Amino acid sequence: MTFNGFRVNLELKEMNMIRGVIVKKLDQFDDYRGNLKEIYRADEDPINPAMSYVSHTNYGITRGPHEHVAQSDFFIFCGYGDFTLHLWDNRKNSETYGKYWQLVVGESNKVSVIVPPGVVHGYKSISKQGSFSINLPDKLYRGEGKKEEIDEIRHESDENSPFKIPLDEANSDKKKIFVTGGSGFIGSNFIKHMLEKYPHYEITNYDALTYAGNNENLVEVENNPHYKFFKGDITNQEFVEHVMKGNEWVVNFAAETHVDNSINESFVFTKTNVLGTHTLLETARKLGIKKFLHISTDEVYGSIKEGSFHEESSFKPNSPYSSSKAAADLLARSYWITHQLPVVITRSSNNYGPHQHPEKFIPLFITNLLEGKKVPLYGDGANVRDWIHVLDNCKALDFVLHHGEPGQAYNIGGESELSNLEMTKILLAQTGRDENHISYVEDRKGHDFRYSLNCEKLKQLGWKQEIGFSQGLKSTIDWYKNNEKWWRQLK
Repeated sequence: MTFNGFRVNLELKEMNMIRGVIVKKLDQFDDYRGNLKEIYRADEDPINPAMSYVSHTNYGITRGPHEHVAQSDFFIFCGYGDFTLHLWDNRKNSETYGKYWQLVVGESNKVSVIVPPGVVHGYKSISKQGSFSINLPDKLYRGEGKKEEIDEIRHESDENSPFKIPLDEANSDKKKIFVTGGSGFIGSNFIKHMLEKYPHYEITNYDALTYAGNNENLVEVENNPHYKFFKGDITNQEFVEHVMKGNEWVVNFAAETHVDNSINESFVFTKTNVLGTHTLLETARKLGIKKFLHISTDEVYGSIKEGSFHEESSFKPNSPYSSSKAAADLLARSYWITHQLPVVITRSSNNYGPHQHPEKFIPLFITNLLEGKKVPLYGDGANVRDWIHVLDNCKALDFVLHHGEPGQAYNIGGESELSNLEMTKILLAQTGRDENHISYVEDRKGHDFRYSLNCEKLKQLGWKQEIGFSQGLKSTIDWYKNNEKWWRQLK
C-alpha cells in the first residue's frame, strides 16, 4: 500500500510494521495564508471519522496501553511537541501477532497513524512544552461514559505486554550511563550533548586515554557533579565491572579506528575492538544492564559501487579495522539473541567536526592547509565518502538510545557523498589555497572505493538530520582556526 510515496506494508519487516497500522507522511505546502498541512483525504485514507477531538498532553504524561474491540483510531501528529508512540499487535489471528513497534511522532515527524481494532497503543509526551495531537475515531466515544459502554481494554497490568518495560522506562527521568571511549572525538561530543540536553542524567566516562583520547575535549563538563571519569582499559574485566556497576545504560565508543594504523599494526585492533567489546558485553550481561548501545561503522559493509547499504546488507569488511568492528557487531548481536541483553547497534558514515584528531582526513587537511603545507591525497582522489557532522551523529545516538528497539541496527548517514578530490578542492577554496597544495600519494592498501548508507529505517523511527554539509564544514574549519593550540600538540 502506498500513500503519497510512503510505502507501508509487511515487506518492511525490519521496521517491525504491524498489519493494518498505516503511517502516512503529511503533505505540507505554502500559500499566501501560511504553511498548510494536509491531514485527511477521503480518497486515500481508509477510515470514515465519526468524530474528532484535539489533545494537549503535558510533558512526561503517558496515555496507558489500551486497545479497542471495534473502534479504529486515526491519530494526527503534526503540531507542537513530540510523542513516543508504542504499538503492539494483540490479535491472535494476525500474521504480525506479538509484534511490538515504537516510533517518535509529532513536530519532528509529522504523520498520521491509523490504529485498527486489536492493536494495543499508548503514547507519552517527550517535549517540555507538552505535545499536541488530533484523533478522528470511526466510532462515537465519550471519555466520561460508563466503563461498560467504552470500547476499550486496558493493558497497564498485563505481564505479557511488551509495553510494561518501554513505558515504565520512559517515565523514569533520571538515567545513569556508562560511556566507554568518552574522551575521544565522537564520545566527548556525545557526553557534552547529553549533559546539556539531560542535565539530570549521570554519566561515567571510562577511557584508556590512548593517543586518540584527550580529556581537554571535556573541560566544559569536568566540574559537572553529574560527570565522572575513570581511566581504564575495556579488556580489564574486573575494573570494568567495578566502574560499570550501578549504571543502567552502556554506550560503547571505545575502539581503535584509524585504518592506516590497522594495516601496519593490527593486533591492537583485535584486542580493543573484539576482546574489549566482548568484555563489556559479558559484564553488562552479568550486571543486568538495561540497554547497551554499540557504536559501529559503515565500513563493516565494505565497498559499494552503486546503491546504498541497508541494515540487513551482508558484511564484507576489507581492512583489519573494519573486520574487527564487524566481529564486534556480531558479538553484540549474539548477546541479544542468546542472552536477551538489550543491545542496539548504530553504523554511521564518516564523522567530522570539532575535536577530531588531526590524523583523520578532514582535520589533517585543514590543519596542513592552515600551516601552508601540502595535503596527501591517496591515489587519484576518486574514492567516495559520505559525511555527517558529529553533532548530528550524537543526536542520532541519543535518539536511538532512547527509542531504538533492542536487537536492531540503525544506519546513520549524512547524505553528503563526495569524492576525496571533491572534498579536497572544497577545503582548498575554504582556506584560500590552490591545487598546488595537493600531493598525490600511493593509494592505501585495500582502499574501499565508496561507502553509502540507506538511513530510511532511522528516519521512519523519527530522526532527521539538522546540520547541512556546507554549514557544518564551515563551522569545523572555523573551529580549527580558533583552536590551534589544541591541534598543534597532537600533530
